[in-house]
Amino acid sequence: MFHDPHGKVFSVFVDTLAQFVSVYSEELNDWLYICLTRLLVKTGVDMLASVQAKIQKTLDVIRCQTLKAVELSYALLGKP
Repeated sequence: MFHDPHGKVFSVFVDTLAQFVSVYSEELNDWLYICLTRLLVKTGVDMLASVQAKIQKTLDVIRCQTLKAVELSYALLGKP
């Protein structure tokens, strides 16, 4: 799906991906790295501003969910 040439399909995929990550972020450990790198590659491609905004929103969701997981692990392990 990351390489789909059709903007409408990719737009729907990115919306779904943001929701998927927000719900299942705790189970996606290693997969988030792959998702993040593919989305960053996509940000360098010339595309519609609306799709770029959706990619940015998805990257923000990944960042927020990852930070929550890191904060929780520090709280549970007692590290500063």
